[in-house]
Amino acid sequence: MLPVAKTATAAIGSSAPPPRGTVDPLIAERTVFNTDRTHRFTLFRYWGNHDDFACGISMNPSGAAEDVGDPTVDGMARRAREHWGVGAYYQLNVMSIRGTYSSDLANTAVINLPENDEWIRRVFSVPLLLVRLIAIHKWASRSFIMLLSCARGRDNDWRQSSRILIG
Repeated sequence: MLPVAKTATAAIGSSAPPPRGTVDPLIAERTVFNTDRTHRFTLFRYWGNHDDFACGISMNPSGAAEDVGDPTVDGMARRAREHWGVGAYYQLNVMSIRGTYSSDLANTAVINLPENDEWIRRVFSVPLLLVRLIAIHKWASRSFIMLLSCARGRDNDWRQSSRILIG
């Protein structure tokens, strides 16, 4: 179910601390970090049918992790539950480096790992709703371009798709 802690922040490139308590096994399985936890590929929340999910895509991961949320992720999960009628929510990001403030990205050498592109393709291939939270930004990685072509390929014209909500 939803995590207990409410807010997390992260310095750019900092490691996410391991969970402090027991984490729901499905959340632990579907929230994916790299080995040193400096890059987050997926963040998962659920409250019902975990296979019926919305998917949000933002610029870079915040401090949220398996056992802690943040205002953006918590708000999107609440909207998915209360307004969109789905049972779960995935948060993906165009850049995988953890960091609360996108202004710090300019000072970071590696902002996206190749695994992130693969996780976007995997998760994005099946959601009921896709919510785009990305601003076009000068640090956007190739994930953004792949995401748009993936969306176009799946429904032919991604702007007119009934399965995708552009937010």
